Amino acid sequence: MSPVSDAAQIASRELPARTLADQVRWRLNRLRCMTPAEVPFRVFRTIAAHLGSFRPLRSHVPACDREPPSDRWIHVPEGLDPAPYVAAADRIAGGT
Repeated sequence: MSPVSDAAQIASRELPARTLADQVRWRLNRLRCMTPAEVPFRVFRTIAAHLGSFRPLRSHVPACDREPPSDRWIHVPEGLDPAPYVAAADRIAGGT
C-alpha cells in the first residue's frame, strides 16, 4: 500500500471517545512537560484567542481605495485558436 492510502485508512478509523478523566490527564501531562516560561505564554494566548470572538464586529467597511486595473496582465493575441489549449486542459482535468 502507498503511504497516502495508509494515512487515509488511519484517519478514517473511529477514535475512541475521550473521557473527561483522559482530557484532564492529557492537560496535566502537557503542563508538566512545558517550561515555566511557556505556561503563561500559552495561557495569555488562549485568553486572547477567546476574547477576540467577543469583540464587536465592525459596522462599517471602508471603501476600496483603488480601482481595478483596466489593462490585462496576460495579453492574448487576436485570432488565437483556443481549441488546442482547451483540449489540453480537458486531458489534464481528466487525469490522462
